Amino acid sequence: MKCEEAGELFSEYISGDIEAALAIPLENHLSGCSNCRLAVEGVRAVWSSLDEMEIVEPPLYFHENLMSRIYAAENLREEAEAARRGTFDLRRIFAPRTLAYAASLLVVLLAGMGGLHFSRAALDPIGSLLRMLRPLPTHVIELSSSRAEWSPNGQGTGELIVYLKAQPETDGKMSTLNCVVNLPADVLMPGAKTDLTVTSESEGSISIPVKALPSQSSISVTLSAKDDGQPVVSKTEPVTLMQPIEQR
Repeated sequence: MKCEEAGELFSEYISGDIEAALAIPLENHLSGCSNCRLAVEGVRAVWSSLDEMEIVEPPLYFHENLMSRIYAAENLREEAEAARRGTFDLRRIFAPRTLAYAASLLVVLLAGMGGLHFSRAALDPIGSLLRMLRPLPTHVIELSSSRAEWSPNGQGTGELIVYLKAQPETDGKMSTLNCVVNLPADVLMPGAKTDLTVTSESEGSISIPVKALPSQSSISVTLSAKDDGQPVVSKTEPVTLMQPIEQR
Protein backbone atom coordinates (compact mmCIF):
# COMPACT_ATOMS: atom_id res chain seq x y z
CA MET A 1 0.00 0.00 0.00
CA LYS A 2 1.29 3.47 -0.95
CA CYS A 3 1.09 6.60 1.19
CA GLU A 4 -1.54 8.15 -1.11
CA GLU A 5 -3.78 5.09 -0.75
CA ALA A 6 -3.25 5.01 3.02
CA GLY A 7 -4.20 8.70 3.38
CA GLU A 8 -7.63 8.05 1.91
CA LEU A 9 -8.37 5.55 4.72
CA PHE A 10 -7.29 7.63 7.74
CA SER A 11 -10.78 8.90 8.60
CA GLU A 12 -12.38 5.46 8.48
CA TYR A 13 -9.46 3.94 10.37
CA ILE A 14 -9.69 6.45 13.25
CA SER A 15 -13.49 6.20 13.49
CA GLY A 16 -13.35 2.39 13.46
CA ASP A 17 -15.54 2.12 10.36
CA ILE A 18 -12.81 0.68 8.15
CA GLU A 19 -13.32 -2.79 6.69
CA ALA A 20 -11.11 -5.54 8.05
CA ALA A 21 -9.79 -6.27 4.56
CA LEU A 22 -8.44 -2.71 4.40
CA ALA A 23 -7.43 -2.33 8.04
CA ILE A 24 -4.76 -5.06 7.87
CA PRO A 25 -2.77 -3.65 4.92
CA LEU A 26 -3.16 -0.13 6.34
CA GLU A 27 -1.76 -1.15 9.73
CA ASN A 28 1.09 -2.96 7.99
CA HIS A 29 1.86 0.24 6.09
CA LEU A 30 1.69 2.38 9.24
CA SER A 31 4.09 0.08 11.04
CA GLY A 32 6.77 0.87 8.48
CA CYS A 33 5.92 4.50 7.54
CA SER A 34 6.65 7.14 10.18
CA ASN A 35 5.22 9.95 8.02
CA CYS A 36 1.81 8.31 7.77
CA ARG A 37 1.82 7.49 11.49
CA LEU A 38 2.43 11.17 12.21
CA ALA A 39 -0.42 12.16 9.86
CA VAL A 40 -2.81 9.72 11.56
CA GLU A 41 -1.96 11.11 14.99
CA GLY A 42 -2.51 14.65 13.72
CA VAL A 43 -5.98 13.78 12.42
CA ARG A 44 -6.78 11.87 15.61
CA ALA A 45 -5.83 14.95 17.67
CA VAL A 46 -8.12 17.13 15.54
CA TRP A 47 -11.09 14.82 16.04
CA SER A 48 -10.42 14.54 19.77
CA SER A 49 -10.30 18.33 20.14
CA LEU A 50 -13.46 18.80 18.09
CA ASP A 51 -15.35 16.25 20.22
CA GLU A 52 -14.51 18.23 23.36
CA MET A 53 -15.79 21.55 22.01
CA GLU A 54 -19.21 22.98 22.76
CA ILE A 55 -21.66 22.56 19.89
CA VAL A 56 -22.97 25.95 18.71
CA GLU A 57 -24.37 27.28 15.47
CA PRO A 58 -21.59 28.81 13.34
CA PRO A 59 -21.92 32.30 11.81
CA LEU A 60 -23.05 32.54 8.21
CA TYR A 61 -20.22 31.68 5.77
CA PHE A 62 -17.80 31.06 8.67
CA HIS A 63 -16.27 27.96 7.09
CA GLU A 64 -15.73 29.65 3.69
CA ASN A 65 -14.17 32.74 5.29
CA LEU A 66 -11.96 30.64 7.59
CA MET A 67 -10.63 28.45 4.79
CA SER A 68 -10.04 31.51 2.60
CA ARG A 69 -7.88 33.05 5.34
CA ILE A 70 -5.95 29.81 5.74
CA TYR A 71 -5.37 29.68 1.96
CA ALA A 72 -4.12 33.27 2.02
CA ALA A 73 -1.80 32.74 5.01
CA GLU A 74 -0.34 29.57 3.51
CA ASN A 75 0.15 31.24 0.14
CA LEU A 76 1.93 34.25 1.66
CA ARG A 77 4.20 31.99 3.70
CA GLU A 78 5.15 29.91 0.65
CA GLU A 79 5.78 33.02 -1.45
CA ALA A 80 8.06 34.44 1.25
CA GLU A 81 10.03 31.20 1.48
CA ALA A 82 10.26 30.96 -2.31
CA ALA A 83 11.61 34.50 -2.52
CA ARG A 84 14.18 33.74 0.18
CA ARG A 85 15.34 30.46 -1.37
CA GLY A 86 14.97 31.46 -4.98
CA THR A 87 13.20 28.15 -5.63
CA PHE A 88 9.79 26.68 -4.85
CA ASP A 89 9.74 23.09 -3.64
CA LEU A 90 6.22 21.67 -4.12
CA ARG A 91 7.14 18.46 -2.31
CA ARG A 92 7.19 20.27 1.04
CA ILE A 93 3.52 21.20 0.70
CA PHE A 94 2.46 17.59 0.27
CA ALA A 95 4.61 16.16 3.08
CA PRO A 96 2.54 14.34 5.76
CA ARG A 97 4.28 16.36 8.47
CA THR A 98 2.94 19.57 6.86
CA LEU A 99 -0.56 18.10 6.83
CA ALA A 100 -0.34 17.27 10.53
CA TYR A 101 0.81 20.82 11.36
CA ALA A 102 -2.04 22.23 9.28
CA ALA A 103 -4.53 20.09 11.23
CA SER A 104 -3.17 21.45 14.52
CA LEU A 105 -3.41 25.03 13.19
CA LEU A 106 -7.06 24.45 12.29
CA VAL A 107 -7.84 23.37 15.88
CA VAL A 108 -6.20 26.52 17.27
CA LEU A 109 -8.16 28.74 14.89
CA LEU A 110 -11.45 27.09 15.81
CA ALA A 111 -10.73 27.43 19.52
CA GLY A 112 -9.92 31.10 19.03
CA MET A 113 -13.33 31.70 17.49
CA GLY A 114 -15.08 30.87 20.78
CA GLY A 115 -15.21 27.10 20.62
CA LEU A 116 -17.17 26.79 17.39
CA HIS A 117 -17.86 23.19 16.51
CA PHE A 118 -19.06 21.55 13.35
CA SER A 119 -20.17 17.98 12.66
CA ARG A 120 -17.65 15.67 11.02
CA ALA A 121 -19.80 15.61 7.90
CA ALA A 122 -19.54 19.42 7.60
CA LEU A 123 -15.85 19.70 8.55
CA ASP A 124 -14.15 16.41 7.83
CA PRO A 125 -10.46 16.85 8.76
CA ILE A 126 -9.13 15.01 5.72
CA GLY A 127 -11.46 16.84 3.37
CA SER A 128 -10.50 20.22 4.86
CA LEU A 129 -6.79 19.49 4.63
CA LEU A 130 -7.12 18.35 1.03
CA ARG A 131 -9.01 21.57 0.17
CA MET A 132 -6.09 23.53 1.60
CA LEU A 133 -3.89 22.06 -1.16
CA ARG A 134 -6.10 23.43 -3.95
CA PRO A 135 -5.11 26.68 -5.69
CA LEU A 136 -5.85 29.84 -3.71
CA PRO A 137 -8.98 31.61 -5.01
CA THR A 138 -7.84 34.98 -6.37
CA HIS A 139 -11.13 36.81 -5.92
CA VAL A 140 -11.66 39.36 -3.14
CA ILE A 141 -15.34 39.33 -2.19
CA GLU A 142 -15.53 42.72 -0.49
CA LEU A 143 -16.98 46.18 -1.07
CA SER A 144 -14.84 49.28 -0.53
CA SER A 145 -17.92 51.53 -0.38
CA SER A 146 -21.70 51.16 -0.45
CA ARG A 147 -24.82 53.25 0.17
CA ALA A 148 -28.46 53.40 -0.85
CA GLU A 149 -30.77 56.38 -1.35
CA TRP A 150 -34.56 56.64 -1.62
CA SER A 151 -35.88 58.98 -4.31
CA PRO A 152 -39.69 59.38 -4.11
CA ASN A 153 -41.69 60.55 -7.13
CA GLY A 154 -44.57 62.15 -5.23
CA GLN A 155 -47.04 59.38 -6.04
CA GLY A 156 -46.21 57.06 -3.16
CA THR A 157 -43.70 55.12 -5.22
CA GLY A 158 -40.12 55.92 -6.13
CA GLU A 159 -36.65 54.57 -6.85
CA LEU A 160 -34.10 52.96 -4.57
CA ILE A 161 -30.67 53.99 -5.87
CA VAL A 162 -27.85 51.69 -4.72
CA TYR A 163 -24.19 52.73 -5.11
CA LEU A 164 -21.46 50.08 -4.85
CA LYS A 165 -17.71 49.84 -5.43
CA ALA A 166 -15.64 46.64 -5.24
CA GLN A 167 -12.49 46.16 -3.17
CA PRO A 168 -9.34 45.70 -5.33
CA GLU A 169 -7.69 42.29 -5.51
CA THR A 170 -4.88 41.54 -3.07
CA ASP A 171 -2.32 42.09 -5.84
CA GLY A 172 -3.76 45.52 -6.63
CA LYS A 173 -5.51 44.46 -9.83
CA MET A 174 -9.07 45.45 -10.65
CA SER A 175 -11.77 43.40 -8.95
CA THR A 176 -15.12 42.60 -10.59
CA LEU A 177 -18.13 41.50 -8.52
CA ASN A 178 -21.63 40.38 -9.42
CA CYS A 179 -24.14 41.97 -7.04
CA VAL A 180 -27.80 41.28 -6.29
CA VAL A 181 -29.78 43.74 -4.16
CA ASN A 182 -32.01 41.78 -1.79
CA LEU A 183 -35.51 43.27 -1.62
CA PRO A 184 -38.89 41.65 -0.91
CA ALA A 185 -40.75 40.79 -4.10
CA ASP A 186 -43.87 42.62 -2.94
CA VAL A 187 -42.11 46.01 -2.88
CA LEU A 188 -40.61 45.75 -6.37
CA MET A 189 -42.33 47.30 -9.36
CA PRO A 190 -43.07 44.87 -12.24
CA GLY A 191 -39.97 44.21 -14.34
CA ALA A 192 -37.58 45.79 -11.83
CA LYS A 193 -34.00 44.51 -12.02
CA THR A 194 -31.92 44.09 -8.88
CA ASP A 195 -28.59 42.80 -10.22
CA LEU A 196 -25.53 44.69 -11.41
CA THR A 197 -21.81 44.25 -11.96
CA VAL A 198 -19.35 46.58 -10.22
CA THR A 199 -15.57 47.01 -10.29
CA SER A 200 -12.92 48.49 -8.04
CA GLU A 201 -12.04 51.21 -10.57
CA SER A 202 -15.21 53.27 -10.27
CA GLU A 203 -18.47 53.33 -8.34
CA GLY A 204 -21.39 51.61 -10.00
CA SER A 205 -25.07 52.19 -9.34
CA ILE A 206 -28.51 50.78 -10.05
CA SER A 207 -31.93 52.45 -9.82
CA ILE A 208 -34.62 50.03 -8.67
CA PRO A 209 -38.26 51.14 -9.04
CA VAL A 210 -40.13 50.20 -5.88
CA LYS A 211 -43.64 50.69 -4.53
CA ALA A 212 -42.58 52.18 -1.19
CA LEU A 213 -39.58 53.12 0.94
CA PRO A 214 -38.13 49.99 2.61
CA SER A 215 -39.05 49.91 6.29
CA GLN A 216 -35.63 48.74 7.47
CA SER A 217 -32.70 51.13 7.99
CA SER A 218 -30.44 49.00 5.81
CA ILE A 219 -30.74 46.57 2.95
CA SER A 220 -28.42 43.74 1.97
CA VAL A 221 -26.50 42.86 -1.17
CA THR A 222 -25.28 39.40 -2.14
CA LEU A 223 -21.80 39.50 -3.71
CA SER A 224 -20.13 36.88 -5.87
CA ALA A 225 -16.95 36.81 -7.92
CA LYS A 226 -17.22 36.90 -11.68
CA ASP A 227 -16.90 33.32 -12.94
CA ASP A 228 -13.66 33.01 -14.95
CA GLY A 229 -12.72 29.46 -14.04
CA GLN A 230 -11.96 30.16 -10.37
CA PRO A 231 -14.13 28.77 -7.54
CA VAL A 232 -17.07 31.12 -7.07
CA VAL A 233 -17.66 32.29 -3.51
CA SER A 234 -20.60 34.45 -2.46
CA LYS A 235 -21.38 36.47 0.67
CA THR A 236 -24.00 38.95 1.85
CA GLU A 237 -23.20 42.44 3.15
CA PRO A 238 -25.48 45.18 4.57
CA VAL A 239 -25.90 48.51 2.78
CA THR A 240 -26.96 51.53 4.81
CA LEU A 241 -30.05 53.34 3.59
CA MET A 242 -29.41 57.09 3.63
CA GLN A 243 -31.99 59.78 4.37
CA PRO A 244 -34.48 60.39 1.52
CA ILE A 245 -33.11 62.79 -1.07
CA GLU A 246 -36.01 65.24 -0.68
CA GLN A 247 -35.41 65.50 3.09
CA ARG A 248 -31.80 66.69 2.83
